[in-house]
Amino acid sequence: ELPKELPKEVVSMQVKPRRKELPLIEGQVPKDAGVEGMHPIDFKAFWEQNQQNMIVVDLRGQDRASGAIPGTAHIPAMDLLKEIGTYVEKFRHQPIVAFFCQYSAHRAPTVAN
Repeated sequence: ELPKELPKEVVSMQVKPRRKELPLIEGQVPKDAGVEGMHPIDFKAFWEQNQQNMIVVDLRGQDRASGAIPGTAHIPAMDLLKEIGTYVEKFRHQPIVAFFCQYSAHRAPTVAN
């Protein structure tokens, strides 16, 4: 018999998207199976509910001068890719690892794939 209520951890990870469609950006990197994109508004709500279960990695380099988001780990995409094995091990026990860059169309999906 299924439980009538889901455990709190499962409920907190379920976010109903407000916006399903992400903007199409020319040259966008296709996402591999298991890699998902999320509209920024939906991501904000998801992160607020799951901060203790995830790490958010800011992949921007010079373009980070436009502003940093508190609570994120700053690892420029090229640095992360050069040391991918180190970061895979470092983030191995994180239930959720999210990557973002300026538009999350090139660097973020490349690293997530």
